[in-house]
Amino acid sequence: MMTKKIFEKIDLPIDRDIQWRINAYDTKTNDALDSAGPIGVCHDVPVDVGGVKVPQAIFVVEYANNDLLLGRPWERMVRAEYKNEDDGSMTAIIRSLDGRRVVQFCACKSDHERNRTFAREPIQEYGEVNSLKA
Repeated sequence: MMTKKIFEKIDLPIDRDIQWRINAYDTKTNDALDSAGPIGVCHDVPVDVGGVKVPQAIFVVEYANNDLLLGRPWERMVRAEYKNEDDGSMTAIIRSLDGRRVVQFCACKSDHERNRTFAREPIQEYGEVNSLKA
């Protein structure tokens, strides 16, 4: 999904003949979303992340919390893998359609504001872990 604000800055054809509803992509209530709905869809938009380019259908919406949200369809197409690192960061690995290009990047830094200090305490605070016996 992309916001109308971003769509207006780029030159893409849009298909407005859609009857879709997208749940919970914004912090507004579902009633407000029902009246707005997607404005349209841009078919086969070439999305390039680190040289891995794949075509995607991108829905254009009036408002959203983010300017662009790729989501599960893009993740499936690039066969995205995510690894939570010991330092609290997250690494992503994506692949081109032919599998010849593989890109690895930091998807979320350990000190990002969305990470909460209580999400992962240092291991030494837990002490020795007792294994469960069947």
